Amino acid sequence: MRNKKTFFVVILIIVIIIAVLVAIFWPKNASQPSSQALQSDIILYVSDICQHCKNVEKFIEDNKVADKVPFQTEEVSTDTKNAQDLMLKAGKCGIANDQIGVPLLWDGSTCLLGEDEITNFFKNKAGIN
Repeated sequence: MRNKKTFFVVILIIVIIIAVLVAIFWPKNASQPSSQALQSDIILYVSDICQHCKNVEKFIEDNKVADKVPFQTEEVSTDTKNAQDLMLKAGKCGIANDQIGVPLLWDGSTCLLGEDEITNFFKNKAGIN
């Protein structure tokens, strides 16, 4: 009887150790991609009242850039969260608050400001001559 009890205690301890190790080392949500994996690192900040933004958006549409380069577009004039995110990204790039404007493109590590820089970026990424 004592041997059976010892055996079950040892088995229980082994199961607990395995469960703890699995909980520690098993990747979280392994079967589901993270929301970051579904989103692009490239973010284009625009405003509905900005003509340069409209020019960039027309270039993107005319050249079907969205089919070739994954990116997000965020409108900043009507969405304060997007505007705050724009300020944060511009700050990371060392752009002074009085120099921040749209269109601004964040490529995941650097900022591109203005119509020409952004269309050239998309031309390069999308393989447009």
